[in-house]
Amino acid sequence: MYLNVTVATPPVGNGISHKSIKGTKYVYYEHGRRYDSKRGYTVPQTTSIGKICEEDDSVMYPNANYLKFFPEAELSEDLERAKEDYKLLQEEKKKDDIKKITEAYFKSKRTLDEVLNFLKGKADI
Repeated sequence: MYLNVTVATPPVGNGISHKSIKGTKYVYYEHGRRYDSKRGYTVPQTTSIGKICEEDDSVMYPNANYLKFFPEAELSEDLERAKEDYKLLQEEKKKDDIKKITEAYFKSKRTLDEVLNFLKGKADI
């Protein structure tokens, strides 16, 4: 799952690589290497740390692994903005739900409890 904030995409090199999977670009971090005795050489151990934003290649959406490998990353300002946006969306949803309930109540000739039960899926009207 990706965070709802964007951070600057790390430049390729020094353990950072980009991979394109089904048209979506992902950022990978090489956090180690292991020796493969069958092949006779070391194989990089990489983990996805984010997905590159489609609109702007210079930023990416980080995931939990990004915070694990880059704990010093500052997301506080963006995260606070995302929390505020989430609260606003929750308030809008509540208003829409209340509007839906009142419209259903006024359109029907049922009691408020019957309308609420119908909207909850508990009764047929």
